[in-house]
Amino acid sequence: MRRKSLCHVFCGVLLAGIIFTGVTPHQNYHHVKAYQSNSIQIDALQNMVAWNQEYLAANTELSSIYSSQTMAELYATDFNDLVALKRAYSRFNAEREVIISRATAMFDALEPPERWNVEKSLFDKTERAIYNAAVKQYEDIPALLENTREGSDFLPMIELMEAGDYDEAINGFIDKQLTANEQIVISENKQIDGYLLAIPKNHPNYQIQEIFKAVNLFGLEELAWTRLDLTKGGSLAERQKFADRLEKTLKNIPALLKRSETNLERTLKQLEKAKSTRGLSAKDKAFMERVHKATKSFKDSIEVEEKLYANALSTVKAFRSNLIEDAFDTETDKIDLEFFALLEQRTDLATERLALLQP
Repeated sequence: MRRKSLCHVFCGVLLAGIIFTGVTPHQNYHHVKAYQSNSIQIDALQNMVAWNQEYLAANTELSSIYSSQTMAELYATDFNDLVALKRAYSRFNAEREVIISRATAMFDALEPPERWNVEKSLFDKTERAIYNAAVKQYEDIPALLENTREGSDFLPMIELMEAGDYDEAINGFIDKQLTANEQIVISENKQIDGYLLAIPKNHPNYQIQEIFKAVNLFGLEELAWTRLDLTKGGSLAERQKFADRLEKTLKNIPALLKRSETNLERTLKQLEKAKSTRGLSAKDKAFMERVHKATKSFKDSIEVEEKLYANALSTVKAFRSNLIEDAFDTETDKIDLEFFALLEQRTDLATERLALLQP
């Protein structure tokens, strides 16, 4: 069994949480006289952001299973050496259980989302969309925990290997892991669809979320290849055909990146103008300054998405190449290392952006 592909099954497609800044109603601040110094309005927005901060923190904790040192050590273990494999699994599983327990406690502490009482005349439709998307996230928490637990559970495979059932161990385990990872990605795309209903199309975050979806679809195609390769032994010709399927998911990303950059420039100009609106209270000004700083950080997000796009194109190139076996694995291992590092940067940016919105 090819180690590279097995690693990819376990790692899945680790995904950053939803970036939330794009739904703040900065576009309405030129109507500030209608609700000058409206503390309830600003407090409601901050409560909305705080809920998403808590969700993202719990989700980030849960996904850290896939980047743990003990999992990396498990990947490096010779799967034909059952003694070493069981020892590595024991260390990994101990850390895995701690992470799942900690993430579960964080999710348990998360209150159900509620309507945040944002000014109805200005924000009702958008706030309702945010609320509905948050409810979807909240309701999907049990499935997220279960799929993550299933997707990181090596014990059934090891037990079958001990019994000498290597083929059953590998094929059954692969199917379970792939299914769990696929469900996580599909669920996240549904959540993104919910937030896209709330984010203005002329805000840079709208295109960023669409790129998230495209990268997720790219990941699903990679998982489809992994299923074929590990269960039936995909040929070089089949792998090269898969390159077209992979590339198809990426075709809109260059245009989305360009549109996001344009929207960012326009949005920042609007915010600069809004910050100078006469009659703003000190609290309003402070809030607007936080929104401005958070929005500026989308420049960094665009740069990360550009690098992720380039990384995905490198994978497409590797799939189209004539590299086989160890040479192909070595090349894609290198690409994957960069991929997961970039996903971590994406998550860090989401976390930092939410923090910038809080006083």
